[in-house]
Amino acid sequence: MTSPGIIRRLTAPLRRAWRTRGFGVHSPFAYGYLNSVIRPRGGARYYAEDRLHGARARLLYRVGVEARGSVGEWPADRGRPCATYVCLSRNDIPSLETFARDHGVGVLFVGRHMAIYCCREGIPPLRLNVWLPRR
Repeated sequence: MTSPGIIRRLTAPLRRAWRTRGFGVHSPFAYGYLNSVIRPRGGARYYAEDRLHGARARLLYRVGVEARGSVGEWPADRGRPCATYVCLSRNDIPSLETFARDHGVGVLFVGRHMAIYCCREGIPPLRLNVWLPRR
């Protein structure tokens, strides 16, 4: 017999996939962020750096452009006031989730291997499970 935890973990990509393109996301900020930063539609984007190989590197570049440079890596830049935190370690995602919940505003995008927290005043707290590139 299988436990509910195993079934939930195996079906997580299916439950997460429909939100990846913004379907079911009601926040205009979160919808725009999903479609312009995390999973942009259309053809290949032009990147100023030819060294950006892989989906993860291109995602981090788009996050940096969107945040206009105010990006911190979680938990190393925890004390620095940042508008956006990027968590690259699966082990640190729970602490970022706690930080986002305690802060009370902004959107937390959580993938299996990394997370992005966008702290924006005026946006109620929102946590979305989305597909993010693997490390």
